[in-house]
Amino acid sequence: LAATRLLNDPHPSVRIEALGACLPIWNRDRELALKLALEACGHENDAVLRSRWLHRFIGYARFTQLEKLSPLMKRMVESPDAAVAEWGSAWATACWLDGDDFEESVRICCAGSKPQRLGVVGTAVQYFAGAKAVERILPVLNSAFAETDRDVRSRAARIFHTDGVFDNAA
Repeated sequence: LAATRLLNDPHPSVRIEALGACLPIWNRDRELALKLALEACGHENDAVLRSRWLHRFIGYARFTQLEKLSPLMKRMVESPDAAVAEWGSAWATACWLDGDDFEESVRICCAGSKPQRLGVVGTAVQYFAGAKAVERILPVLNSAFAETDRDVRSRAARIFHTDGVFDNAA
């Protein structure tokens, strides 16, 4: 499989783009697609975890393969790369809001680095706009509005740019 060679290439930029091959593979063989994506993300350079293809892949795979994706997502949350930490925190928050997974990670992110807080707040705003898990989101947003960091407060304020936000009783 040519994709296997590309996904295991030593250069991060090759892996970043090769992760796009996992999406069509997902449609035919989910186990293989997950295995290939996780191998590609095994590169020591966290830049691989910024791949737009990886985030699309996680968007599909997290609903059925969360247990296998959990170590990768935790690595993302803890990454020193700001963009990766923000994405990881956003995914952890989405998983928490959709179920009970990652509750501890989200709690840590809410008090963590700026990228972690931005990831949590951005996802909370999106879910609130969709009227999902509102009771979980309100404490996160209340904390975000009390933030000392302007960017985090600004991200939380995006909620007021959402149609129907004032139609929600919460």
